[in-house]
Amino acid sequence: MLLTTGISSSAINEDGVRMTSYVPESNAYDIYYPSHYQIYEDETGIVSLFDSVSKLSITISSHALEKKLSGEGLIDLLSGFVGDYFGKKISNNDWKDYKSKFDNLVELTITVDQTNWV
Repeated sequence: MLLTTGISSSAINEDGVRMTSYVPESNAYDIYYPSHYQIYEDETGIVSLFDSVSKLSITISSHALEKKLSGEGLIDLLSGFVGDYFGKKISNNDWKDYKSKFDNLVELTITVDQTNWV
C-alpha cells in the first residue's frame, strides 16, 4: 500500500478528539477519522484506515456511475454486487436508504464469516 497523497485537514470534534479530513485522489468523498489512525490509499483508489490500539480496520472504495440512479436503482445494483461477492442473498429490505442534498445514500449491514460489513 502507498501512504496517502490526497488532501487532508483537521479539526477537533465535540468530544475533544482531533479528527482529520481526508479526500482521496478521486475526490469521490470526504471522510473524517481520528487523527491517530493510519490511513493509506493504494494505486487503485482503495482507502484503508487502521487503528493500532483497537485493531479496527476500515476499507473504503468507490465506483463512479455514468448515470444517476434512484435510491432503489442503486440498491438493486449493489444487492447484486454484494450478493455475488459474498455468495449471500441480499434483499432490498436489508438496506437503509437516505436522501441527502446531492445524493442518494444507502447502507447495508451484514455479517459474513464472523466479520461485520457496513
